[in-house]
Amino acid sequence: MVSDGAATGPDDRWLVGWKEIAAYLGRPIDTVKNWGRAGKLPVWRPVPGSMPQIRASTLDRLLREGTATAEAAPTRPDPPRVVARRAR
Repeated sequence: MVSDGAATGPDDRWLVGWKEIAAYLGRPIDTVKNWGRAGKLPVWRPVPGSMPQIRASTLDRLLREGTATAEAAPTRPDPPRVVARRAR
């Protein structure tokens, strides 16, 4: 778990990585990853390619409101895969 150093309540902690996010939500990791890819979870990545992060309080609010897509942060699509083929 990553802390931003501020003395905050338990709901303001950062959930880091799909495993922590899934455990907090009580859902399978694959389900949570799919939500993240679809933009239904506004996860934040401090460095492209790093583990996703989201505040527990944000998840709680989105679940209460039922508006998980309303505040979804723009995500970068995965770069296209280049497949090289050998000349015959």
